[in-house]
Amino acid sequence: MVEKKIAYTNYAGEAKVFTAYFDLDSIGLAELDRKVEGGFNALLARAAESGSASKYLDAYEAVLKEAYCERTEDGDTVNRGEEVFNRFKNNRKAYNALFNEVTKSEESAQAFFYSMMDPELIVRIEEQKKAENAAAGNNS
Repeated sequence: MVEKKIAYTNYAGEAKVFTAYFDLDSIGLAELDRKVEGGFNALLARAAESGSASKYLDAYEAVLKEAYCERTEDGDTVNRGEEVFNRFKNNRKAYNALFNEVTKSEESAQAFFYSMMDPELIVRIEEQKKAENAAAGNNS
């Protein structure tokens, strides 16, 4: 889980900082793979290859829907789901500030997405990418 401080200016012109929590675990990644054609890696690759703002928005929103959560006071559990995500998304200024930060480059998007994952999950994703590249005859 990562705690992300998002600085923004609200509609009243006041400087604010919103604290958001993101956690993409194995279950969340499996859900994302199930919901998105080609899974997580393909989603990020399509966004990067196209350079299209709409593809970045698709990738950003798909990942955030799975990863955004509200942590309970005791830190033992988190609340997730459409309603929880929509509360964050409806804080449009904070949501937009995070989008602008994350979509600056492919590297910034990958760094943000990987920051919310367990290290073992990142290793698994990288191994999957290598296998997909090898199968496609690409050695990168």
